[in-house]
Amino acid sequence: MTAAGRIRHEVLDSLPARYRPVEGWSGPRRQDWSWQFDAVGGGTRLLIKVPRWAGVDTLDDAVAAGPQPDTQGEFAALSAMAAAVAGSGDRRLAAVQPVVYVPGVNAVVLEWLDAIPLAARLGWTVPAATAGSLLGSTGAWLRVCHDAIGAWVVEPFDGKATAAAWHGAVDSLHDSPSGIAQAAERVAAAAGRLDGHPVQVGTIHGDL
Repeated sequence: MTAAGRIRHEVLDSLPARYRPVEGWSGPRRQDWSWQFDAVGGGTRLLIKVPRWAGVDTLDDAVAAGPQPDTQGEFAALSAMAAAVAGSGDRRLAAVQPVVYVPGVNAVVLEWLDAIPLAARLGWTVPAATAGSLLGSTGAWLRVCHDAIGAWVVEPFDGKATAAAWHGAVDSLHDSPSGIAQAAERVAAAAGRLDGHPVQVGTIHGDL
């Protein structure tokens, strides 16, 4: 059996009953850090992802490597994020819904989330109110997810370096719409005032 065939077989055996029957299986598509398959399970569009990493150049190699702690951790993080977003009660927010981790082929099965990347929604021509709403929603999403799984630490804020970076950005904003350069100056000033103050910092995969 080919690696692709084994993945299909083990995924189909592992899917919860509500994702059956399965139709329209297709793939694999090679992406930067994974191979991906598509399917429709019980009327829900699914994405099946098998990670790839340095030194693993073929799908056969990936399957032969067996279960990987990083992939198990990714599935656990996705599960925590989905639960946190659902529990937030904020109707603006959505999260990828994980379905199952299949250790035999190190595959993660997810429900497909139709979405438009934030970068595609923003730009110089977007009204300020629209941009503010989108960024507010993004900040709320990050706060929920960080509180659920973020590795928070408290450390002094390097406001001087941040302020210098924003002051440098102002020089490239001469031709931008009115108010953008002034807003960048205000951010730089605020960063300078926070220099040395303790702040909580932490990152998770997918941050801005």
